Amino acid sequence: MKYLTGIRKILRKGTEQPDSVRFHLPDPTGGWKQITWGEVLARTREIALYLERHGIGKDDKIAVFANTRLEWAFVVSAIEAVRGVFVPTYFSNTPAQTLYIVDHSDAEILFTELALFPKILEKWSNYTKVREVILWDLDNKGQIEAAVAQHNKDCERPLTLAEVTDKVVALTNVYAEGAQINDREPDRLSRLIDEIELDDLAYIMYTSGTTGDPKGVMLSNKNLLRSTESWVKALEHAFPPMGERRGIIWLPLSHMGGIGVMNTETMLDYESWFSDPWSLLELIPKVRPTFLLCVPAYWEKMYSEAINASPDKEEQYRKLHEVTGGKLTFLLSGGAGLKREIKDFFLAAGIQMIEGYGLTECAPNVTMNRLDDYHFDSIGKPVPDVLVKIDQAGEILVKGENVFVGYHKNPRETKACFDDEGWFHTGDLGEWIDGIEGGFVEFKGRKKEIIVTAGGKNVGPGGIEALFAGNPFIEHVAIYGNEKKYLVALITLREPVLTAWAKQQGLDFPDYPSLLKHPRVAAIVQAAVDDVNGRLASFETIKKFQLYDGHFSVEDGHITPSLKLRRARVWEDFQEEFEALYDD
Repeated sequence: MKYLTGIRKILRKGTEQPDSVRFHLPDPTGGWKQITWGEVLARTREIALYLERHGIGKDDKIAVFANTRLEWAFVVSAIEAVRGVFVPTYFSNTPAQTLYIVDHSDAEILFTELALFPKILEKWSNYTKVREVILWDLDNKGQIEAAVAQHNKDCERPLTLAEVTDKVVALTNVYAEGAQINDREPDRLSRLIDEIELDDLAYIMYTSGTTGDPKGVMLSNKNLLRSTESWVKALEHAFPPMGERRGIIWLPLSHMGGIGVMNTETMLDYESWFSDPWSLLELIPKVRPTFLLCVPAYWEKMYSEAINASPDKEEQYRKLHEVTGGKLTFLLSGGAGLKREIKDFFLAAGIQMIEGYGLTECAPNVTMNRLDDYHFDSIGKPVPDVLVKIDQAGEILVKGENVFVGYHKNPRETKACFDDEGWFHTGDLGEWIDGIEGGFVEFKGRKKEIIVTAGGKNVGPGGIEALFAGNPFIEHVAIYGNEKKYLVALITLREPVLTAWAKQQGLDFPDYPSLLKHPRVAAIVQAAVDDVNGRLASFETIKKFQLYDGHFSVEDGHITPSLKLRRARVWEDFQEEFEALYDD
């Protein structure tokens, strides 16, 4: 079946307009290296032909474990070309977490980079299903020797160089072999692409797993295509003319948000600049993007810079346009809720803030606000061609061609999340605003994490915790209070931000734990809690809190690789601290 997805777009654009620019990469001199559509096609084709020659075909799994970088674009599309299955894993994953995903997915090929190679070496003997490890930035054998030597310094079972080099392949060698195949069979890629079907399994995306092991969400080409189509329909008037479309790729490409942005910008002829999170705010005014997806903390920083620039509103709006580049036709905020005052300010300045709701199982789009139809206290209306209903328990249910195939090797969990009428039960709670079905949805939190107070009130902790997202000092808030008379919280702060502020203020403190006990720090946090409490019903308010002088981490199991709170684990590990807040 002929339909337009990433690899077909790359083939067409790379053939018809090979010199047009697709990507911009930062170079060591401070400038930018341009990557054309022709180069994207060439690298993608070489990887695809290599994979096919080495036995990869329909339904074979290929894992990617790397930071956000250009090679993702080539590898993802090459996997699609050979009808393989793309399995991404977060660069922040521990060695054990990475092994679990690669092994559980049955991946035969693993793409990674030298910076993360030590994590692979730590579990090397357990990667029994992986035939090849392809290193993106391997220049010489000495780099492998150095990595193995470093690994052997602190391990219980040293590795021999031979057992590692037998599996490792440099990406440059992949390119070379693929180019040779293309020279002999120049139409081979086109013939491979002609065999792709809508129902082919395309991705296995492992959810962060706020409880237990992550589940592998199986998404087909149809799921991905329909989700993209619904997103574009919902925002059809938001895109600038061809030739003026610019975006920035900075989110983890192992996440639906990051890979979705890159793939959608490919489909819609964007020029995309690669960035890391630390350079993003500095880069935005230079690139002047027309579209940008960010988490609330970044919008908060832009807002703060604008309102602190001048007491004059017009000057504040001018500053906002300056720090955002002045060309945004719309922007997306995701990951958590954003303060209403920030959304109102952006709108008053002529920049539309769009928030929505989605999850990996829906590839990911479910609801979204529109440019001309929005409610800032909602997660939007259902996107086109996706059905949404809210059952008597308040759970959000979804039906549509964007909904996933099932969980990899987990038929029990797959069956449990669909009812007899085919509705997917998201596990999230929502409510139709003003009782209008099909209208705007207010998000209420995760069903499994609902706190039932001693007074019988149901409280979604996620919704309350999200209200702190725009505060520059607050890192994580964990709400507690099941069967209690009131709610309490354990709070962690952003240590670099807080210590920098404290030094600027001339506060005297010997160490970070001492700083947390300073009255001015307590006042900052109390003000943030009071601000959030002012937006909540009485039974939802936080009556007491404690500042934790550590930080929740992936390694300790308190947050997921995508930085979501594992509340059950936090409640268990910090039960003593929580309970102490109820001592009178």
